[in-house]
Amino acid sequence: MRSRFPGLLALLTAALCLAACYSTKPYYHPKERTWQTRQLPLPQQPVHTLYLIGDAGKPDSLPLEPGLKLLRQQLRETGKNGTVIFLGDNIYPAGMLPEDHKDRAIAEQHLNTQLDAVKDYEGKVFFIPGNHDWNKYSAGGRAAILRQQAYIEAYLGRKGVLQPPNACGDPTVVKLADDVVLIMLDSEWYLHKWKGEPGINEGCEIKSRHEFEEKIQELIDEYDDQRIIIALHHPLRSVGEHGGYFSIKEHLFPLTHLDEHLYIPTPLLGSLVPALRYLGISAQEIPHPKNKKLVNTLLDATFKRGNIVFVSGHEHTLQYFEDESILSDRHFIISGSGSKSNYVRRTPKAEFATSAKGFARLLFYADGATWLEVYRPLGDGSEGELIYRRQIKSPDLSLAPLEDPVPLTIDSVVDRAGDIYEAGKGKQKFFGKLYRDVWSTELKFPVLDLSTHLGGLTPVKKGGGFQTQSLRLQNPEGKQYVLRSVAKDVSKAVAGFFPIAPENSVIREIIQDQIAMSHPYSAMVVPPLADAARVFHTNPTYYYVPKQAMLGDFSEDLGDQLFLFEERPAKDRRDVASFGRPKDIESTPRVLRALHASNKTEVDQQAVLRARLLDMWLGDWDRHDDQWRWAEFKQEDGKRYVPIPRDRDQVFSVVNGFIPWLLTRKWGLRYLHDFDYDTRDIQGLNYNARYFDRSFLTAKDRNAWMATADTLRAAFTDSLIEAAIGLWPKAIYELHGPEIIAKLKARRDRLPELASRYYHFLAKEVEVMGSDQNERFEVERFGGNQTRVRVYRLKKSGEKGRLIYERVFHYPETREVRLYGLNGEDEFYVSGTAATGSLLRIIGGGGKDRIIDESRVGGGKRTLVYDVKGQNELQLGREAKDKTQLSEAVNAHDRKAFKLNHLLPLVLPGFNVDDGFSLAGGFIATQHGWRKEPYKSKHSFLASLAFSTRALDVKYQGDFTGALGKLDFYLDARAHAPTYVVNYFGLGNETRYTEMNDDNFDFNRVRMSGITVFPALKKSFNEQQHLLRLGPVYAFTRVSAEENEGRFVVQDNSLGAEAFEPKHYAGLQFNYHIDAVDNPVFPMRGLRFNFQTGWYTNLRQRNMQYTSLQTDLAVFFSLYAPTLITLGSRVGYARNWGEYEFFQAQTLGRRSNLRAYRGERFAGDAAFFHNTDLRIRLFKLNNYYLPLQTGLIAFFDYGRVWLAGEQSTRWHRGYGGGIVISPYSAAVISATYSLSKELNILEVKMGFFF
Repeated sequence: MRSRFPGLLALLTAALCLAACYSTKPYYHPKERTWQTRQLPLPQQPVHTLYLIGDAGKPDSLPLEPGLKLLRQQLRETGKNGTVIFLGDNIYPAGMLPEDHKDRAIAEQHLNTQLDAVKDYEGKVFFIPGNHDWNKYSAGGRAAILRQQAYIEAYLGRKGVLQPPNACGDPTVVKLADDVVLIMLDSEWYLHKWKGEPGINEGCEIKSRHEFEEKIQELIDEYDDQRIIIALHHPLRSVGEHGGYFSIKEHLFPLTHLDEHLYIPTPLLGSLVPALRYLGISAQEIPHPKNKKLVNTLLDATFKRGNIVFVSGHEHTLQYFEDESILSDRHFIISGSGSKSNYVRRTPKAEFATSAKGFARLLFYADGATWLEVYRPLGDGSEGELIYRRQIKSPDLSLAPLEDPVPLTIDSVVDRAGDIYEAGKGKQKFFGKLYRDVWSTELKFPVLDLSTHLGGLTPVKKGGGFQTQSLRLQNPEGKQYVLRSVAKDVSKAVAGFFPIAPENSVIREIIQDQIAMSHPYSAMVVPPLADAARVFHTNPTYYYVPKQAMLGDFSEDLGDQLFLFEERPAKDRRDVASFGRPKDIESTPRVLRALHASNKTEVDQQAVLRARLLDMWLGDWDRHDDQWRWAEFKQEDGKRYVPIPRDRDQVFSVVNGFIPWLLTRKWGLRYLHDFDYDTRDIQGLNYNARYFDRSFLTAKDRNAWMATADTLRAAFTDSLIEAAIGLWPKAIYELHGPEIIAKLKARRDRLPELASRYYHFLAKEVEVMGSDQNERFEVERFGGNQTRVRVYRLKKSGEKGRLIYERVFHYPETREVRLYGLNGEDEFYVSGTAATGSLLRIIGGGGKDRIIDESRVGGGKRTLVYDVKGQNELQLGREAKDKTQLSEAVNAHDRKAFKLNHLLPLVLPGFNVDDGFSLAGGFIATQHGWRKEPYKSKHSFLASLAFSTRALDVKYQGDFTGALGKLDFYLDARAHAPTYVVNYFGLGNETRYTEMNDDNFDFNRVRMSGITVFPALKKSFNEQQHLLRLGPVYAFTRVSAEENEGRFVVQDNSLGAEAFEPKHYAGLQFNYHIDAVDNPVFPMRGLRFNFQTGWYTNLRQRNMQYTSLQTDLAVFFSLYAPTLITLGSRVGYARNWGEYEFFQAQTLGRRSNLRAYRGERFAGDAAFFHNTDLRIRLFKLNNYYLPLQTGLIAFFDYGRVWLAGEQSTRWHRGYGGGIVISPYSAAVISATYSLSKELNILEVKMGFFF
């Protein structure tokens, strides 16, 4: 059996590789194989049809590519209620060339074939740019886009065909139908190297990638109630080459990626090109960091949204993916085979995929349904074949009344907020008393009759967040109101954090149970308290909403529930005094855009401060950006925005019980705040507002904070508090009313101290923002430690206008002030003298800026200037440091860059055959700083003790980002206690292993102590995917003969007495590490590579010096046949040259590379090993307590060592198998049984062997 196992595994491996070969047949996901039975909803006709064709810029056939001929035919049939969009790469290979270029006529011909197909079309025609249109994604791309734009407009006689226009990053929005909007993006603008494009953003609204990201979020919010189509050249998902999936051809003939005619076979070496593409060597590949940033920007903006369709080209294939879940309803279409075709992987990750040429179309129906169809041409394109059809959006549920409304006959109902939160004493001890009694108390509620209330309310839109269902209503005057369910459903939250968890699981029950942390009637008492604080507010009331005709199709889902009813803060609300009677109300993203666009727009920061102190007093921890709306007021020379807080679900929330207490420590869910007599964690309380506060509280100094806190403390009188809490029904008041009153009074008395604590936290780093207009920033250093910042508008004449910002900063209260000019031609003037002062960063922004520094501050340089090199006027004195760069990225501003420092405690149990049971404890401390990614510093400390050997191992790793300019500093230190243990069986490939080794594990154990220190320079690439380290190393090791008495190491005659003397080694070491796998827990695709080399010398015996090398490469490859099967293969080699100690030999064994053998079983000058894993995913166990993903693993290892003078041809082999479980898909636990000629080993561990 043993001899047959490796062969069987090899056969399976070969089958796995062969199954990955190229296939031209369309792939259909198993659930899509009946697609041909789907029929369009005839006789209904679509209100609009959108045709999608991409990468049509290199037609094979003239005068018309078959796919274009079929497209033209279908466009004629569709008529004017249609749109066609060419999804980029409209001209191969390098876009529209200059008129005097020798290949200009070819470029025109490639484009003309597409233009001729649509020249006479009466509907809408759009082209978007691709990477080849940008001069094959190289310098001169902007000019090529402008040439293509001019040529298209002249040829078609139409304006606005190439979108977005003028090589800008500004998204273009086009309405296709009443509820269908098309957003067109230039993804190559985002991915392009801007250094080679001077003036790339001239005349554009969007000046930076960050502004682009903000604009995308704004557009998604604006059109949230419509069907949104987002068109861009580069796909977000793909099972083609740009997604990291390659055919055998790409491994054998990789040069065809550069030139399709270069069929030069390069086996093995050729696999390097696909590997580099998978690693994201080019921004055109999805794994590239810049590409991933674009993908994540779009995915984050559309997270928890519905009705989103992404359409792309780039891949010369036709693909469709769905992301239809409880959280999101997004669809991804690739239609990039207009003139070329490429490999696409057949995998269930896609619903449909084919390498055939063709195009897709979307059909939009009046009832809200959307259908996708994919066609390929037959022959010359006179006919076509439908190869896929799918309804990607169902018809909308009707909001119209089901029947003529009849007034309800009941006016009140007895109900309770929730009936699932009652718990016995045991459950309360572990999961908290919370507000369970409040939720389960019955009350009488008025009934809401939509047909009569406020003149009659008509449903407009159904919505809701992670936990709440909501319904937007409108009265006959057009004023809108909102119903929000009191009952919460955590299904979306569970799906977000634990996607594998079934609907009925203990984790869902626990999360649902903790809803009782919140007080269901807290919102009722907030209005009078907000009035006292002079803070705008909604006016919530509670109603029972029975099923009724006015709810339309939503009656079944929303009827017979308890709801909170309030005014919707949107548009013109001059009818609501508690909103300030504004003519318009805006969202936070729109206010931010308005502030950036004009320096005549301002936020009432004093009103923000009052509102935020009210939040902290009430313990309202959920105050993120979307929890605010802004009342807009016109003033003499601009606009002023005043905040309107909304959604008071978390006021008075409590955290008690052991489990909630444990999970809400600073290292856990610290934002879940316990409303108590004092505030333990002020940063945790305000965690969800961390971006909000740093945007809208920048002008207020400590005096303003303390004065406002004192004013509010005086306003929150005992009688006010008692009256507000007294608004609760008697049954609710009696449960917690007196306690909450006492807490509010205690928190009121501590409000100045609370304000002071949070002010000091915010004041450490402050960002002062300009706008896209012209400003003058004046900075004055004065006194012992003060810095005054004033910002003025700049008039067209260049004179100072109105003062729009002023604040005095005190060091060390404020350690850093950042001035962002944003766009426009800004002036920065720094003057004055001070003994010390805050670090000043000037980030000039787009436009030609003038920066002058004449200041004097004690200590090092305290003014750092960031802007584009060579485009600005700089007059920098000795206090300033020029940090300008060629890249536009130097001016980027990310308001969401702030991160809290974090301390994570660690407790890690373990077991293995050599060390027995072990326990490790330690921590990971992470600190963050400005433009330090992924952190400013990270400290990892771990101490482990093996109980059977009493071995103690202490490790420390320190990582300091940008500590030495563009280089990081890295420190690795390790100390072994006197009983630290490794194994020693002698040197050589055929050392003996007898029953004595089995019976007495201690016989081969070597007790030793030591210290290793490795300080190094570090450089990382591609978001830590590549790591390089270089530095000196020091190692002390002591092996005591007395402590190892009676063991093999003392009896080995090949070791002399000097082997037991203390050893001091120093040297130089270099490490290179690549980690490019798709999933760090359960890798299915990708590779990991390690390389280390070093030179080491004995500081007391200079003749004892050696050079070492260790390297290994692990690759992972998967396919579905029919379940997920992953092949993992790792090969490694190591070697020493020179004179080394026995414990410095290269080894094979269970700890690192050869399962089924003791750790360090073989040692010698050199070592080679090969590990092969076959990992098979089985099924999910959706049990109540612990949902598990299960799997099997089979493995085969072999390897050997070499020793000078030894003649050996033996290879050591081991094999085995086991089971794998993954709780909640968050971690992997593997249990394996390994077999070899020497030993059979059972091992349970976290993760895989490699």
